[in-house]
Amino acid sequence: MAEDLLPLKSKTTIEEVGDKCFDDLVSRSFFQHVSGRLNFTMHDLIHDLANFVSGEFCVRLENNDSVLENVSKSHHFSCMNASAVIDQWDSLYVAKYLRTFLVSRYNHIHPNLDFDIFLKLRCLRVLTLSRYHIGELPSSISKLKHLRHLDLSSTSIKKLPDGICSLYNLQTLLLRSCQALVELPTDLGRLINLRHLDIRGTKIEKMPPRMGKMKDLQTLRGTFVLDKYTGDNIVEIIELQQLRETLCISGLRNVVHVTDAIMRKKKHLVELVLEWGGKSGDTGDTQKERNVLENLQPHTNLKELTIRSYGGTRFPGWLEGHSSLSNLVCLQLLECGNCSSFPSVEQLPSLEEFEIEGFNGVVTIGSKLFTNLRKLRLKSCPEVTGAFMLACFPKLERLELEDVNVESLNSATLLCLVKLEILSCPNLVCFCDGGLDAPNLETIEVYKCLKLMSLPQHMHNLLPSLRCLWLSDCPELE
Repeated sequence: MAEDLLPLKSKTTIEEVGDKCFDDLVSRSFFQHVSGRLNFTMHDLIHDLANFVSGEFCVRLENNDSVLENVSKSHHFSCMNASAVIDQWDSLYVAKYLRTFLVSRYNHIHPNLDFDIFLKLRCLRVLTLSRYHIGELPSSISKLKHLRHLDLSSTSIKKLPDGICSLYNLQTLLLRSCQALVELPTDLGRLINLRHLDIRGTKIEKMPPRMGKMKDLQTLRGTFVLDKYTGDNIVEIIELQQLRETLCISGLRNVVHVTDAIMRKKKHLVELVLEWGGKSGDTGDTQKERNVLENLQPHTNLKELTIRSYGGTRFPGWLEGHSSLSNLVCLQLLECGNCSSFPSVEQLPSLEEFEIEGFNGVVTIGSKLFTNLRKLRLKSCPEVTGAFMLACFPKLERLELEDVNVESLNSATLLCLVKLEILSCPNLVCFCDGGLDAPNLETIEVYKCLKLMSLPQHMHNLLPSLRCLWLSDCPELE
C-alpha cells in the first residue's frame, strides 16, 4: 500500500485489495502459513528467485551480515535478523533512492545511529524505527514528504513534533507501547490521508481537535480519550465513517450533549467500547448520562459491545430491541452501579456471550429464555439472591458466578455445558435438587462458598464427562 503497488477498485478499500493479493500469493504457494502461528514464510526457491529478480534494488541483511554494501541504487532495505549488529550506517547516506527502511521489531538498532541519516533519504515511503533508542523526533521529519508508513512503536518518545503534521501522504502511524507519550500534536487532523493510527499502550490523556478531518481513517487502535475540557470533541467521530474493527471511547462522563447520528452510520465497526470513567455512583446527573448513551446507538452490524461505568439508572431502549442489535454476539455491562435492573437482552437473536459485573442494585437476571446464549459471567452483584434459574439457558457452554448471593442452582438439563465456575458465593448452600444433568460437563470449580454443604447428586450418572473437580475453602462441604 505504501509503495502504490495496489490497483484501486471502486467500492473496495485498498486494504481489501491488498488482502486479496496476499491470499492469491498464498494460494499459489508464494507464502506458506506457519502452523499454530500468525506468521507466513517463503519457500527457499521462491526466496532465491525473489532475490535474483530484485537484484541490487533490494538489500536484505541476514544471518551474521553486518556490512552495508552497494546501496547507492537500492530502493528497499531490510534487516530481519534479531542478532545482527550493523556498524556501517553511514553507507546509507548514498542510498538517495531508498524507499523502504524496515528492521525487525526484535532487532535493536544501534544506539549510535544518527536520525539525520533518514532526513537525507527524501524518497522514503516506509520508515520503521520500532524499539529504536530515541526520545524525540526532530521537527525536520517534515522533509520526508513521501512518507506513507511510520512505525515508532516501543520507543521512548515523549512527544511528536508539529512537523509530523506536514506529512500529508502519511497513511499509517504506529505508536503502540510508546509508554512515555502523553499527547498528540494539536494539528494531527491535517493528516487527511491517514488510514491507520495505533496508540495502544500510550498515556495519551486527550485527543486533539479536528480529528474528523481524517475521513479515510480505517482503524483507530487504542482509546479515543475525552477529558473535562475536550468532551465536545466527540462530535469529530461523526465524520469518521470508514472506521473498522474496534472503537473505544473513554471519558464519556465529560460529554454534555451528543447527536444521535454519531454511531448509527458506522456500518463497518465490529466492536464498540463505551467507558464513562470513574465510578458510576459518583455521577451527579444520571439523566444526562442516559441521554448520552441513548444517542450512541450503534449500527445493526455491530457484533461486540462493552459499556463500563455508566451512571444512568436505566438502559436505553435500543439495547433491548431485537432489530437494533440483531447481529450482536457479545455484550459486556461492567460497573454500572446505579442501574436497578438488567436490560431485557434475551430478545437479541444472535447474543452468545453475556458478562455482567458490578451491579449493586440488581435483584435478578430475569426468568425469560436466553435461547442462544453460550457463555454467561455474573460477578459482583450482591443483590442477586435466591435460586439461580439454569433452565433459562438451555445452550449454555460456560457459566461463571462470582461474588453473588445465590442460594441454590435450580435443576435443568444442560446438554452443552462444558465448564462451571462458582467463586466467592457465600450463601450458596446446594446444587440442583435431583442432580445436575450435564452430560458434557468437563470442569467444575468451586471456591470460597462458605455455606455449601453438598455437591450435585448422582454425579457418576449425570456427569459422565467430568474430568476436573476443583474445590477450595468450602468448610461445610460434606
